[in-house]
Amino acid sequence: QMNERELEAEMTRFVAGEVQVLVCTTIIESGLDIPNANTIIINRADNFGLADLHQLRGRVGRYKNRAYAYFIIPRDKPITQNSIRRLKAIEEYSELGAGFKIAMHDLEIRGAGNILGVEQSGHIASVGYETYRQIIAEVVAEHTGRPLRRVPPTRVDIGVDAYIPEHYIPVAQQKIALYRRAAEIATVEDAKEFRAELRDRFGPIPPETDRLLRVVELRARAMECGIAAIARSGNSLTIRFASPDLMNTRVQTALAQLWKDAVSFSMQDGQATVSIEPPRGIPILDLAEQAVAAIIRAAGPMEDDEESW
Repeated sequence: QMNERELEAEMTRFVAGEVQVLVCTTIIESGLDIPNANTIIINRADNFGLADLHQLRGRVGRYKNRAYAYFIIPRDKPITQNSIRRLKAIEEYSELGAGFKIAMHDLEIRGAGNILGVEQSGHIASVGYETYRQIIAEVVAEHTGRPLRRVPPTRVDIGVDAYIPEHYIPVAQQKIALYRRAAEIATVEDAKEFRAELRDRFGPIPPETDRLLRVVELRARAMECGIAAIARSGNSLTIRFASPDLMNTRVQTALAQLWKDAVSFSMQDGQATVSIEPPRGIPILDLAEQAVAAIIRAAGPMEDDEESW
């Protein structure tokens, strides 16, 4: 093993082109950027994980020159089926932005593993991802002494153009992952953090995505005050509460003060519903945000142990 000075001297010679071949360990996968390196040969590639192979391959081809990656396996020794699958995956997913596909393929090959412990293939497969995550959330809540809120998601269907356009995030896998995260957001704080993250990672937020983020925050606020659904019907807005008790006098008064005769309240089959038909010119998303804000001011957020949930 070289000392620091020897290592630095050899790397400097390689970067400068004085040395044509660098023999090294997998330490080079840790973010080294050498633009003029265009070929990498990985010996015993069958012993590496898929993520390692992807990172190693990424050390070349970082400039305009065509790059080559050779994965060497023993000719006279059998290799495992998982090793074959990993090598086939690294060969198949070679386009720019293939990291997400490779990560998912790696997950399929080795299993997701136990959350706690050293086992790389755990109980997730037998119960499913969502159930396993729910179990973990319950255990964490129990040990931290913080009750786990069991708030059903509010259904928001108001017919606005709310999406992530291709010019903002062109990679489909990234958009799918972000849509899923958006669908799982259940608190206003998480919604605001999600907005800040998008702005930080991808730049100024376009109008379509801004509307998507507003819908996400609207849903989170609606969940906090016991709203089961928000829907659009023509130019009117319908809000249905999770429990009839939540459409109390304070809430009705607050909404009536805002829109007077344009508001109607109904109770049918145990469901409490508010319908709002505002003057024309008020965008439906603005109307929904104003209505939910008025309900929160009048009734406040639901308590964690509210039986109505």
